[in-house]
Amino acid sequence: MGRIALRLMIVLACLTGCSKPEEGISEIDFLDSQFFMVNSDSVLVTSNGTYLNIKMDAIVDSLSLKSNSISLEVIEIASVDQLIKSGMGTLTDEGKILSSSGMMKIIIRNNSNQTLYLESEKSIEVFWPKENPDPQMKLFNEEIIEDRMVWASPAPLEIIGANSINEDDEEGIDFDVAIPETNIPETNITAGFFQYLDSIDENMKGYFFEYSGSFINLDKYYDPSNYEPVEMIVNVKGARDYAFVFLTIPNDMVQISLVKTGAAEFSLLGSDKERFDLPIGEKVFIHSKSKKNGILYFGFKEVKIERNMTEVLFLEPLREGQELAIKQ
Repeated sequence: MGRIALRLMIVLACLTGCSKPEEGISEIDFLDSQFFMVNSDSVLVTSNGTYLNIKMDAIVDSLSLKSNSISLEVIEIASVDQLIKSGMGTLTDEGKILSSSGMMKIIIRNNSNQTLYLESEKSIEVFWPKENPDPQMKLFNEEIIEDRMVWASPAPLEIIGANSINEDDEEGIDFDVAIPETNIPETNITAGFFQYLDSIDENMKGYFFEYSGSFINLDKYYDPSNYEPVEMIVNVKGARDYAFVFLTIPNDMVQISLVKTGAAEFSLLGSDKERFDLPIGEKVFIHSKSKKNGILYFGFKEVKIERNMTEVLFLEPLREGQELAIKQ
């Protein structure tokens, strides 16, 4: 499975922002935000290489007034270590497991730090580069059900500049975009944005979609056809007011939140308390984040999936400014 380096930098903003136990620990406590100042139509490039096409006239405040200058906070989850740090799950509103290609949230503010919005029927164009785009990927949006965030409303993703269908694909769909220099392909992407991307790299491949304001997730359904039901219990050891425990399958960018079934016991249960079908023998990560007296705690362990398994996870404190490095 190779090596994974997980580095968590705990900053003061997290310690103060998560101070109320009833609020729980934010899903994005451990993630770094990227900030952009924008005062005209712009194409922004994030640290993960994602392209955002910003149109100023698409952004308004609560009174539908436009701003001359805005700030964008971009949160991306595009790697296994970012997924682990985020605490974001990959389950649908129907309890199905998703395999993620990445997640994103964009927060827009004006100079007075007031939240801004995308005007009705307007959006931010996003190009998410991917060397081998998967046509099974769909765009999911966040939905809160019983105080738990899940992914819902799957929509098709547009693949730009890639022949990503296997030659044996029974439908024989060809996503290869042959583009004469002077023409724009049949696509929802605007001509100006496409021409900009084409000028960067005429062979660029990836997903195109329109961001409309919620947390989004690029996923395909996790195929458990050759897997077996798994019973997993994790006992958490260490000081805490509360805890969240997760199972991560790194090879497939899958992350499932375990259900609390005792004072310090968490179980891997799906809807109606059914077991999940998982690949027996595969190496996975179990991990937890927690809090006690304003101090954040974290635990991490690599295990192999068995049909019936019970694990103990020890939590250790992370103090302000402390970096935790885990290498496997």
